[in-house]
Amino acid sequence: MSAPSVSEDVMHRLHYYRTVGGLPAHVDERGRIAVRIGGNVRAFVMVEYWGYRVRDELGELCLHGPMIWHPVRRLTMLTRAYPDEDRTRAFEEIVRQTDSVLVEPGHSIVLPTPGDSGRGWITPVRDMFRPSMVTALAALTECVSRGCR
Repeated sequence: MSAPSVSEDVMHRLHYYRTVGGLPAHVDERGRIAVRIGGNVRAFVMVEYWGYRVRDELGELCLHGPMIWHPVRRLTMLTRAYPDEDRTRAFEEIVRQTDSVLVEPGHSIVLPTPGDSGRGWITPVRDMFRPSMVTALAALTECVSRGCR
């Protein structure tokens, strides 16, 4: 069985994600660009409501990290890694309370890919900056504590 053909547009975008964004991206078996979570790349999936509030909260601090929109009304923020000791009960509770998900190492996140309208960038990859997971969770905690409902 031969490998699926990958368009030049997909290869250019893959190169951009790798070089400009420093993301260890690859083309998956369906021809989509994906990044495996682990190393210095983590991901945090939130319902749309909280995702936009976290984006705005971090934006006030000029921390515009890459964020992906999904058609299922969820947003994924790419973050830097965080030490296990920073994964506190308070953060675990805020994740549970807001129906969010911390993507575990070893899982892949599909990135916006040319020709695939299933997802898009809310805040695109512009450089290698990704906020820390702790900072993203602190922003979510702040939004919840202010009662942004």
